[in-house]
Amino acid sequence: MFGRALIVAPSIIVAVALAATGLAVGSFVGLLTIRLPAGLPWISGRSKCGGCGRSLTPGELVPVLSWVFAHGRCRTCSAPAPLRYPLLETGCATIGVWAGVLHAPSLAPATAAFGWWLVLIAVIDAEHFWLPRALTLPLIGAGLAIHLAGAPPSLLDSVAGAAIGWAVLALLAALYRVLRGRQGLGGGDPPMLAAVGAWVGWQGLAPAVLLACGAGLALATVQGRLRVGTKLPLGTLLALGGWLAWLYGPAGDQAALTGAFRASAPRAIAENVRGLRTLPGPLVNRIPDLLLWPAARALREAWPREQLHRAGPWGEDGRAD
Repeated sequence: MFGRALIVAPSIIVAVALAATGLAVGSFVGLLTIRLPAGLPWISGRSKCGGCGRSLTPGELVPVLSWVFAHGRCRTCSAPAPLRYPLLETGCATIGVWAGVLHAPSLAPATAAFGWWLVLIAVIDAEHFWLPRALTLPLIGAGLAIHLAGAPPSLLDSVAGAAIGWAVLALLAALYRVLRGRQGLGGGDPPMLAAVGAWVGWQGLAPAVLLACGAGLALATVQGRLRVGTKLPLGTLLALGGWLAWLYGPAGDQAALTGAFRASAPRAIAENVRGLRTLPGPLVNRIPDLLLWPAARALREAWPREQLHRAGPWGEDGRAD
């Protein structure tokens, strides 16, 4: 019992610390979801009441409690305070606890940061159908960096996930534009899926996309908008799918954590840097296999073996039959 308590205690401490951090992060995320889409400065300038413009005191910026004690209103003009702040603060605190409980203490802070970043992206895309690259591109870099430090899956899998994620959605967007003559995907969707791939690796891309599709179908059904042309925030759905794929995917494998991320980060970085010398070859060889394997399987099912050996799906002159 005593030995088990020694193992569990660090996770509890980390979860509590991440929950407290999540409260503050959630307040900042709420600020960014308002100021970034409006093009307002988000680093400088104090928080103000949206009704009377009065600068808020430090006591009025305490996460959740200040909103509760003020009954959700400004004490000067009684203007309603945005509900998004306590909701985001509570949500980010929950993400911190979730990360601390599910992942080892060495990885939990990165997991929480990933979740908080995804919340920011998800809210902005849900409200404005906008995925700013100022948020998605750094998320790709953060995913590569965490795997460079030794987090599972490998750095090679992370690079492959980012490349495949970007390529797949960029290709789908181009095909839709050619076939339908209009834009079907936003320009921020490919880097968003690339960011998810950089974190979960190529192995986690399919689960992340399937979870996103399931969430989108459920959302459209609940809202009664399940029809052709329904517009859904793909970035928000990918954020949910990517978060769950990271939580319960390769990073959740405790054996992998013991052998990889719990090792010295400087040593893991040095090993990965040395491995970069051989990265282009394996990566180039792996991506075609990953992209063409589903097509090859479909061809084997669609055409008899002797026809594939003779001419494949194309005629002898190389043109489609």
